[in-house]
Amino acid sequence: MKKLFLLKLVLALSISSLSQLAFSESGAVDVESLRDGYAVENMSEKADRKKVPTDFQNFESAYKQQPPLIRHFIEGFKITLQLNDCLDCHENHFEDEKGNVLDEINNWYYFCTQCHVSQVTDEPLRDNTFEPVSE
Repeated sequence: MKKLFLLKLVLALSISSLSQLAFSESGAVDVESLRDGYAVENMSEKADRKKVPTDFQNFESAYKQQPPLIRHFIEGFKITLQLNDCLDCHENHFEDEKGNVLDEINNWYYFCTQCHVSQVTDEPLRDNTFEPVSE
């Protein structure tokens, strides 16, 4: 009975994988890229390094609960499974969702740069028409 179930499962997964492969190769999905039509193989130039300003600013949040921008240099900071240099100063993520203080960092907040980004002096890739929801 188990063998029959496993055989059906493998068969179903195989059919699903093949249909996804056929769909993706047919070109039916048109994905718009930030590269404006430049194929990856045509982009051989090294990208310009983003310039971090020397005078960091405070920016208003665009929406409720937006993570703030990082207001200092983070070049050389390490965030690995074993080490997080940000936590040397920032201990505010030692809380759970209800505000209870924890003995260890809440793992949801461990990789800081998933939510927080550095300030850079650069032009946006696309025009931004974002408007926050009215309060």
